[in-house]
Amino acid sequence: MPETARIHRLREMLAESPDDCFLRYGLGLELIRTGAVEEGIGKLRELVRDEPAYVAAYLQIGQALAGRGEVAGARQILEQGVQAARQSGDSHAAEEMQGLLASLG
Repeated sequence: MPETARIHRLREMLAESPDDCFLRYGLGLELIRTGAVEEGIGKLRELVRDEPAYVAAYLQIGQALAGRGEVAGARQILEQGVQAARQSGDSHAAEEMQGLLASLG
């Protein structure tokens, strides 16, 4: 799959600022959006590994996995995300992930 200009630019910016969580998150989302789902999930997993309090990434991973029918994986990451959200005091993110968990049946 050809790399979009946006993905190329995000990669360039990350080369200059490799620890920028917002850029890392943006790259993961953009990869998923353009169909490079596996790579995008990988980038987001790296982000939560390095920055466990970046709770938005858990939701995006869960949604991507659920979209691919990987319900068990989605449940696992969402449960981790709920815990991380609660630890960081982000009740809105925790509720959103709990809602997705509930929808997975």
